[in-house]
Amino acid sequence: MKASSILASALGISTLSLAIPSAAQAISLTPTQTISFGPAQTDFTQNLTFDKFDPSLGTLTSVHISAVINGVSGQLPNGTPEGSIFCQIPGGTGTCVTTFESQLVITLSVGAVNLGTSTTSLVPFTTFTLPGGGFTTLPVVPGTGSISYNNDQNILLGHPATLALFNGPGTVNLTFFADGQNSFNDTTGNSIFGNPISASITAQLFYDYIPVPAPLPLLGVGAAFGWSRKIRKRIKSSKPDVIPTVTV
Repeated sequence: MKASSILASALGISTLSLAIPSAAQAISLTPTQTISFGPAQTDFTQNLTFDKFDPSLGTLTSVHISAVINGVSGQLPNGTPEGSIFCQIPGGTGTCVTTFESQLVITLSVGAVNLGTSTTSLVPFTTFTLPGGGFTTLPVVPGTGSISYNNDQNILLGHPATLALFNGPGTVNLTFFADGQNSFNDTTGNSIFGNPISASITAQLFYDYIPVPAPLPLLGVGAAFGWSRKIRKRIKSSKPDVIPTVTV
């Protein structure tokens, strides 16, 4: 093989080894982290602790959070019904007319950044009419809500600090504030009431990222450099000896 062909072949190897895709594709980190909490009686604030993204894997591009919230109106976390209304007017002297509704509001935040709110209606607006001294239990009503957050690149451009909260090392707390809201209103009479609301949360978190380039291109450059040194030696050794000119 000619020296020029050998050199071209070596350059071809070098060029191939240095080739890198023009656009890296983001991939999702698996497995998804899943953490559950509850049931617990509202109101409460609960931190769910997740691993941050490992920067050695590449460049973090987006964060996905989703949570399913299960709420129950009129029931303690141990399953005991306890919602009730009592009309304090003495018997035979009148009635109590009370309107009532309940809902569960969950707020998700990371640090000082509010990532979203979920409102789940449990008991719709309901009217209760009780005689003086009358008592009634409130229904046990379950409800399911959800909350999600996706910090994509467009949001990242406006809020870079948000994405930085998830970049490792260490852990990050997703803070859930559960607010059980009861609304009682006496339109007639005077009543006392109580209604516990409990909630449980299951949250998932995963990351999208662009992986760091594989080390193969660097190995290719090293191999090509080694080939080029060998080729130079072969070219040098293949040159014919030069016969010196003798002038008489």
